[in-house]
Amino acid sequence: MNDCGKEAINEFVWSQEEGRNAGAWSFVRPRFENALGISPVFAGRPEMAWTATAIGEHHAKEAEEVIRKTFEV
Repeated sequence: MNDCGKEAINEFVWSQEEGRNAGAWSFVRPRFENALGISPVFAGRPEMAWTATAIGEHHAKEAEEVIRKTFEV
C-alpha cells in the first residue's frame, strides 16, 4: 500500500454555486463527518428561497465570491 492515503486532512472545503440549502451540501456534509471524521467548510451562496439571483450583475458577483471563498483557506 502506498503512503498517499496516510496524511491527515487539515481542512476540506466543499464549494458549490447553489445556496447552502440547495445542491449536494446537505447530503454530503453528514457523510463526510460520519464516515471520514472530516467537518468540511462550506464555500457557496447563503441559504436562499430561490435557486439563483435574477440580476446578471449580482449573479456574477456572487459567483466570484464563491470562488474567492473556496481558495482563501
